[in-house]
Amino acid sequence: MTRIVRNIGLQKYGEGLAILLHTIDKKQLLAGDIENIESLVDVSCLELKSSGVIYPLNISISGYGVDPRHLAQIPEVVAWFRKVHEAYPYLPIFLSPFILHVYLLSQLDTEVVETVGITDLTAEEKKEVDFMAAILNNTEPGLGEEYRKQMEFKTKFKVNMQQVQELNAQINFAAGLYLRSHILSEVTREKALKDAFERINLALDFS
Repeated sequence: MTRIVRNIGLQKYGEGLAILLHTIDKKQLLAGDIENIESLVDVSCLELKSSGVIYPLNISISGYGVDPRHLAQIPEVVAWFRKVHEAYPYLPIFLSPFILHVYLLSQLDTEVVETVGITDLTAEEKKEVDFMAAILNNTEPGLGEEYRKQMEFKTKFKVNMQQVQELNAQINFAAGLYLRSHILSEVTREKALKDAFERINLALDFS
């Protein structure tokens, strides 16, 4: 189910950020079910047409709350995101920072360097984590804890930078074609791509 949440006030990603929430459960994931993705993209594109901005989509993966691995280390999660990317290579421009990192890592050959607790979160960042966790728990009990685990612990990955550059170019090309195929003004299209690639490039920074 998709819920549109507006004005959740996450300062880190902009005052009054609007975000689309969608949950994929473990059963859908194991079945490789990506049937809902097209409708999610349609909702995001309609929001872009009506407002002139992209309201990022956060895809939450439920069913792995007690799994100590990063989502991008779980084979079925990686396989599901690769299937999504094959069908919708422009999807990353609509994704929120909360799931974008997992999506992009899933497209790469990675090696885990270490997983550490993040000890330098500021009071404001901790407040943001608490706030988003509460929103996700209202969507489905337990999702907030899964989100909190992803935000409060950092898994450092070693990646092939040539793959990173190729992935970025692929997304850029697919996104440009996708947005040009819709009735959008040039100004709206350029701003949407600029904002999206700020998120994407931040998520692709593995330094």
